[in-house]
Amino acid sequence: MKILARMSRLISANINHLLDQAEDPEVMVKEIIRNMEESIIELRRETVKAVASQKQLQKQIQTARELIADLEEKARLVLKKNDEELARRVLAKKLHTEKTVGTLEVELKSATEIANQLKNDLAK
Repeated sequence: MKILARMSRLISANINHLLDQAEDPEVMVKEIIRNMEESIIELRRETVKAVASQKQLQKQIQTARELIADLEEKARLVLKKNDEELARRVLAKKLHTEKTVGTLEVELKSATEIANQLKNDLAK
């Protein structure tokens, strides 16, 4: 019986020692909460960046569309003055700007999807 009692004390001591070495559950919970708060802060930063990128792309598209309208008007005026060479250059620039708008619109669609996803993630 002494051997069983001794083994029981030894096992109990080892278990207590292991429990003492384990992290305090309260400390672990605080660490988890801190990590979650940091993740939320980072998600907010990324959301702000995505929305800013979206707005910047919208402004670039608007500016490019205004340029297209101006170039079209300029091409008409130049044609009225019978300067076909200048009209071709103006129309070439207009065409290039229209392609740029197409590219920007694709980027805007992607940026909008990302911003919306981040907003949804943040709301959760």
